[in-house]
Amino acid sequence: QLTDAGLRVFFSRITLENKAGSEYEPYIFAALHSAKTMICVATKAEHLNSVWVKNEWSRFLALMRKDRSKVLLPCYRDMNPYDMPEQLSVLQAYDMSKIGFMQDLIRGIKKITAVDEPKPVVKETVVVNNTASTAAVAPLLERAFLFLEDGKWNDANIYCEKVLDIDPKNGEAYLGKLMAELQVKNRKQLADCAKPFDDKDNFGKVIRFGDETLENEVRGYIAHINERNETARKQRIYDNALADMQSAKLESEFKAMAQSFTSIKGFKDADEKANECLDKAEVARKDAIYSNAIAKKNTEKPLSGNAIEYQEEAIKLFESIIDWKDSRAKIDECNAKIEEIKIAEEKAEAERKRKAEEARIAAEKAKARNKKIAMIVGPIAAVLLVFIIVLNTVILPASNYKKALAAVDAGNYSEAYLLFNKKPDYKDTKKKILEIAPYYYKQKYSDIKAGNLIKFGNYYQNDSINKEEIEWRVLEVKDGKALIISEKALDCQQYNTEYTSVTWETCSLRKWLNDSFINNAFNTNEQTIIAETKVTADANPSYSTSPGNDTTDKVFLLSITEAEKYFSSDYDRVCNPTAYAKNNGAWTSSSGACWWWLRSPGYNSYAAARVFKDGDIYYYGYYVNCRNDCVRPALWIEI
Repeated sequence: QLTDAGLRVFFSRITLENKAGSEYEPYIFAALHSAKTMICVATKAEHLNSVWVKNEWSRFLALMRKDRSKVLLPCYRDMNPYDMPEQLSVLQAYDMSKIGFMQDLIRGIKKITAVDEPKPVVKETVVVNNTASTAAVAPLLERAFLFLEDGKWNDANIYCEKVLDIDPKNGEAYLGKLMAELQVKNRKQLADCAKPFDDKDNFGKVIRFGDETLENEVRGYIAHINERNETARKQRIYDNALADMQSAKLESEFKAMAQSFTSIKGFKDADEKANECLDKAEVARKDAIYSNAIAKKNTEKPLSGNAIEYQEEAIKLFESIIDWKDSRAKIDECNAKIEEIKIAEEKAEAERKRKAEEARIAAEKAKARNKKIAMIVGPIAAVLLVFIIVLNTVILPASNYKKALAAVDAGNYSEAYLLFNKKPDYKDTKKKILEIAPYYYKQKYSDIKAGNLIKFGNYYQNDSINKEEIEWRVLEVKDGKALIISEKALDCQQYNTEYTSVTWETCSLRKWLNDSFINNAFNTNEQTIIAETKVTADANPSYSTSPGNDTTDKVFLLSITEAEKYFSSDYDRVCNPTAYAKNNGAWTSSSGACWWWLRSPGYNSYAAARVFKDGDIYYYGYYVNCRNDCVRPALWIEI
C-alpha cells in the first residue's frame, strides 16, 4: 500500500530477498541513513525490545537527534501503547485496529516527505543511443568483475577503464576500480575492509555517478566498518580494563580502571564497572591507611624519633578512617600504649631525679665547709651592714616616697609604682601601691595589639624555688580588654584528678587555675586588672559529647573553637613547656614540644580535647586523668 501510494520503501524481507543474510547489515545501515521515515510495527512489547529490532529503532532515534527531518512512527495492534519502551512512548503512534489507519498513516508520511520533494524542473530531452552504449558496456563490466573474483586487480582496472572510455559516468565501473584498489574480490567483502575507504577518489566518483541504490550500498559499507571498528575499539578498552581490574590492588590502579570504563560510557556494563572500580579504589585507600597505621602502632623500637610519636601518628591515621574496620578500638589501644610508655619514662625520670638529689646533697656538704672560712671576715661585714641598714630604712625611703607621690600627682603611674616598690614596707606604701596598681598596668599595656608578647605576673619556670616573669601572647584586643595566653606551657596538671565523667565546669583543673595558680602567679596588685569572664561551654565539632554549662572564671583554657580561631595554623599552636613543667611530668617530643589541654570535651565525657605536639587539634581527646599533658592558662586583662 505504501508503494502503491508512490512512496519508496525499504523492508529487508522484500528489498533484500535476493541477498544472503550476511549481506543485510550494510544495506540496513544505508537505509537507516537515507530514509526520512521509519515505521515501527509492534504487537508485543518484548518484540520491540528484542536485540536486533531495538538496535535498529534506537539507531534511527540517534539519527533523528542530528537530522530533524527524520521521523519515527510507531504502529501498534493488540497491545497497550503505554507498554512501549519509554523512548517510543513519547512519539505520536498509530493504532492499527482503527478504521482508516492506513489512510491516516500514508497521509502523515506524505506530509513529512512533501517538504523535501523537489519542485518539478523542465529538462531538455536529449536523444542518445542508450541501447548501443549499454550493450557495449555490459560485457566489459562483467569481465572486470570476473577479474576481481580471480584477484587479477590490474586486469580488472584496465577493463573498468574501457567501460569509462565508453561511459565516463558509469558508477559500477568506478566501483570496480575501487574494489581493485582495495583488492576486494566481491562487493560484500567491502564491509570487511579494515578501515573506511570513503577517502578514496573512486569512492567519491561512485557516490557522484552511481544511482541511489548503489550510493546507499557503499555508504552502508562505510557505516558498517565505522561501527564495527568503534565497537572493536571499545571492546579492547573494556577487555583490558577488565583484565587489569582483576589484578589491581592500589587505589591509583582502580581509579585508572574507572577512567578507562568511563571513556566507553554506555558500552555493555562499563558504567557499572566504573562505579565498582571507584568503590574498590576507596576500599584500597582505606586499607592502605589502616595498614600504615597498624605498622606504626606495632613499632616497638623505631629507628628514629620517639616511640610515643609513632603511636600519635598511628592515632591520626586511624582517625582519618574512624569508621573503617576496628579503627576506634585501635585508637584506644594506641592511647593505652602511650600511657604505658609514659609510666616507663616516669620511672626513668624518677631515677634521674634521685641521682640528681644525691649530687645536690654532696654539693651542700661542700658548701658547709666553705662557710667556716667565711666566718673569719664576719665582724667587718657587720659594721658595713649597719651602715647600709640606716641608709636604706631612713634616708632613701623618704626620698623615694616623696618622688613617688609627685609622680602620682603628675599621672606618671609607671614611675610611681617602681619607686613605691623599692620599699613597700615604708609608711602607707602598700596601700599606695594597691591604689595605683590598676592605673599602672593600664598605662603599661594601653598600646598592646594582637600578636604582641607582654610580661605579666611571675611563676616558677626554671626551677621550683625562684619565680620569673611570665611571657604572654596577646590573642585579641576588644572593648578595653586583652585576651592573653601563656607563650609557654607553665605547668603539667591533670584535667581531672580522677578518671570519671566531667566537664570544664566540674573538672579539678578549673579549680586549680582559679585558686592555686592565680594566687601563685599574680600578686594582689596584678589581680586587680584580671577580668572575670563568661567562659562558654563550647561543643566538640566532631563529637556530640555534652560540654556542660557556661562558667564565670578569671583564668581558663581555650576551647577547640577558640584554638582554631586565634591560631593561624597547626605550626602556630606548637608549644614548648618550661623546665618546671617538664620536672612536674610533662611529656615532650624529640623537638621539645608538648601536648596541652583544651577545655572542650573529647569523644566522650571521660576524655578532654588537647593539642598535639605538632599543633594539630586532637578532637578525639585523651583520658582526663592523664598526668603528662601541659597547661597554657588564658585570661582577659583590662587595659
